Amino acid sequence: MSLVKTSTEIANRDIQPSAEFAVAYPALEPLILNGQISFPFELHEAAAKTWKRNYRVLGICALVCILLAMTAFDYQVTLQSLYGKLALLGPLSVALATIGIVAQLALIVSKAKDKWLLHRFVAERLRCLKFQAFMLLAETSSAAELKTKVESWTREHLAQLEQEIMGGRAAITEFAPYEVFRIAPQAALQQNRELLREGSRAYESLRLSVQAQHFGERQRASESGAKVPSLLGEFLFGIGAFLAFVELGLTSWATLSTQPNSLFSHVQAWLSFVTLWMFVISAVTAVYQRGTGSQPDAERYQAYSREVRRIRALHTSGDPETFLTTVAEMEGVALRELHDFCRDVKHSTFIF
Repeated sequence: MSLVKTSTEIANRDIQPSAEFAVAYPALEPLILNGQISFPFELHEAAAKTWKRNYRVLGICALVCILLAMTAFDYQVTLQSLYGKLALLGPLSVALATIGIVAQLALIVSKAKDKWLLHRFVAERLRCLKFQAFMLLAETSSAAELKTKVESWTREHLAQLEQEIMGGRAAITEFAPYEVFRIAPQAALQQNRELLREGSRAYESLRLSVQAQHFGERQRASESGAKVPSLLGEFLFGIGAFLAFVELGLTSWATLSTQPNSLFSHVQAWLSFVTLWMFVISAVTAVYQRGTGSQPDAERYQAYSREVRRIRALHTSGDPETFLTTVAEMEGVALRELHDFCRDVKHSTFIF
């Protein structure tokens, strides 16, 4: 067996685990390598990444173009009287503003965010189905029976999911986690305790450990992504407000002055330019924050990281009695996180 050393997280290692992991639990192969789920998952995962990238590229392109166009407009209303009209500035600002507006219209027309959200929703529902199937261990007496049950259960629930997704956006807006996943009764517990012990250990490694690492890493990344824009936006707005106050004072003083001063006119023009520019950048930063949704992501990941840590602390790996409770709690957490993710993404937008 070879160990791969890497400094980066390998995505979706719960859906596509290492070959060595599957070999370690041969009786659980139908659960660990569930091809009925992993194949459609990969398709929706790839589509979700593509549409998310399109959504963010179009959004950031629109914001950059609008920022540059507003900078050119700022020059025209504040400094142009001092330095004269720049030949290319007018057409350039119009072109930038047009590109920005077209990019924002493309966001609306292409429905990039809706497509990203739908594909991500389906991919995560498929991920949850894979691990909800571990509940079948409670009513299975042998490895051969497990294979048959997993195949039948997966076909049935994939058909239900397919029917649900045909509703399009309504499938997301009407999604209720507690209606999707119903806990099997403890009375169904069979006496194949060895199979349950293996299932408990595999679930700990493949689900609890992976989710703990995922939520922790995403929390750190989201906090990092939200910190700089938040501080920058607040700082620039504060600077703009201060400069506006200074400009107001200078303007009031200028009205009382009887002698015109060329240097004063230049200072006042530059002060007006910088003040307006601070407010423009602050506004664009705020829209960027809203579009990327880093702050709500960080808060959501923090809350669910605590939930996963709590479940892992209560879970005794290999204990059949606590296994079903662990699965029920973890899958409930995963579905609630998906519900909250969909809610946060629906409120994010790059549109002014």
